[in-house]
Amino acid sequence: MIGGGFLNRLVGKGVSVNVEVATRVCRVPIHICFEIGLDLISDSVGEAQDGGTLRGLAKLVYGDKKMWIQIYAANRDVVSDPNALLYGMSLTIPPSHQPAPKLETKVLPPYPSEAASQHVHGDVAMDLTLSDDGTVQEVKVIEGNPLLKSASTDAVKQWKYRPLTVHGKLVNRIVVVLTFDKNGKVR
Repeated sequence: MIGGGFLNRLVGKGVSVNVEVATRVCRVPIHICFEIGLDLISDSVGEAQDGGTLRGLAKLVYGDKKMWIQIYAANRDVVSDPNALLYGMSLTIPPSHQPAPKLETKVLPPYPSEAASQHVHGDVAMDLTLSDDGTVQEVKVIEGNPLLKSASTDAVKQWKYRPLTVHGKLVNRIVVVLTFDKNGKVR
């Protein structure tokens, strides 16, 4: 059995890992397949109390549940809900450090008055598509409170990134998270 610490060291060294979600109950045994050189190694990580979520998987693999956005970014075409992984779903776990375009212009949204009056706070995660010049072309909200979504997308559409090319390919899709704090601040 491969423990989460061993898997974390592999991913930290840039090994891409494929994960198959074996079941969708509270205790989820996760089946791991990864390639080292020419050898394909397959084993069981153990039972993770992740509730079938990307956050739980990120905690298991990286030791940090906030890194779920990296797993989502690597699997955006197969994951529709980061809080509900489906039985038998195969996921790719990317290396822990991914190159990303540098943010050059950032506009923070105002805290929506309706959200503030209802004491709504939390994160809004968004999948961005960037144009060749680094402007935000499209915003897809992955998750977040409906009262915070509009302000978030309006602000993010004004962001600009320095274009980044990796291995000859333009990085034009990234995932970002805006946090609306309890004290009324946005970061």
